Amino acid sequence: MAELRRRDLLHCGLATLGAAVPATSAGAAATAPAFPLRAAANGRYLVDQAGTPFLIVGDSPQAIYARLTPDELRFYLATRRAQGFTALLADPGFTNNNDGRVRPAANGTLPFLRTLDGSRYEGVTGTADLATPNPDYWDHVDRVLAAAEAHGFLVLQYVLAWGYRGRSFWQDLIAPGNSAFACFAFGSFLGQRFRARANLIWIDGSDFNGDYLLRAPDGTSGIARALAIVRGMRAAGAMQLRTGDWAADSLSTDQPVFAPLMSVNGVYAYGSKADGFATYVQARRAWQYAPPLPAFLKETGYETERMIPGDPAAVRKYQYWCLLSGALAGVVYGHGDIWPFTPGRWQDALHAPGAFDMQRMAALMQGLPWTALVPSGLSGLRRLVVSRNGAWSPPVPDYIAAAATLDGTLLLAYVPPVGHGPQHLELDPGGMRAGWRAEWWDPASARRVPAAAEPRGGTVSFTTPGDNAAGANDWLLIVTAA
Repeated sequence: MAELRRRDLLHCGLATLGAAVPATSAGAAATAPAFPLRAAANGRYLVDQAGTPFLIVGDSPQAIYARLTPDELRFYLATRRAQGFTALLADPGFTNNNDGRVRPAANGTLPFLRTLDGSRYEGVTGTADLATPNPDYWDHVDRVLAAAEAHGFLVLQYVLAWGYRGRSFWQDLIAPGNSAFACFAFGSFLGQRFRARANLIWIDGSDFNGDYLLRAPDGTSGIARALAIVRGMRAAGAMQLRTGDWAADSLSTDQPVFAPLMSVNGVYAYGSKADGFATYVQARRAWQYAPPLPAFLKETGYETERMIPGDPAAVRKYQYWCLLSGALAGVVYGHGDIWPFTPGRWQDALHAPGAFDMQRMAALMQGLPWTALVPSGLSGLRRLVVSRNGAWSPPVPDYIAAAATLDGTLLLAYVPPVGHGPQHLELDPGGMRAGWRAEWWDPASARRVPAAAEPRGGTVSFTTPGDNAAGANDWLLIVTAA
């Protein structure tokens, strides 16, 4: 029955798809943004051309150019839009697990025409003549981008992913035959082809995963050639926002040569310590970067993957930790069967618990003054959670990330999952306006429960309701005042 349902959905029109995927308030109420985006006046989040705040509610369909037929693409985009997603992370020149071979696009083409020895390019990394981009391939990429824009999606797109430990296009960047001149020519091609694409943010780098890259000087051949691509793009008029992806754990601004080019600060945090602690540590670093840049969670543990815990409760934790610790521009979610579009499994994975957790989070945040939030203990804000689990350093697994508005009308505190049963926290409500009230919000169901406050001198103690609808014990405390 499930297979029949997938087959029927994949071959029906968009109107039917919209009816088949129930829209929640996050998806149904959203209006198409006026691209391109820009940084807000305070540098903390993104806005569209009308000045409307844009929250990144991202999915990571990295293989979208390689795997999806036109019908599958329509199905995917309609489903994610109905679920309230607003952004996609995509990888042209996709290499699954960086195995050294580029997958053809869904139309059978590869990103380059020739190898450095003049033969036909077959997708082996390290052999591409970067001065010979294949127009048919990049036309396919642009068609996907146009379809995404028609659905209201921002696309965060790698220029060419360098790969885990440099096992992808980094090999092409450092190949002796690819000069800076050839890289500039490739960048010029990309710039001319995509300069009018408004729903695009470029990502430099990709998952190199080594301290070497964060220390690499301008004279390093691969770095210098990657910069030549950027210069070529900009010379041809591609002036879209840029972010960077270097190594876990880091920020886009951590690579010294590329830092001046970054207009959005991506948080890449798989956890320098066990269990993804660094998600909130890195987000706080991003908030403190000067001058301020919109920061977002670019990547952390994906649902169902095992590198760090990928159960739904853990994935929620990474996201709320980041969002309330300084990554105010939003978060990107990932699923182990979505990023490579695992045959026979990705359609069902669209309805995994993590997707609906994202949906609930987006609907909640978009109904609050989220753009005015400041992380606990930063930018002049007091430390909000004064019990032990509110101290962010050293990292602890039960850390409660909290943020509040400076006008005292809203405070959010996320109590992460640490097993089962009630958890306690002690809050400093001193900056809240008089008459504030508190409630618990279940991130696994959106259920609200009144929160009883127990005064303790100048602080207030709260206890969570216990396990939530998913059987974990994470909750969000919402404190509001008129």
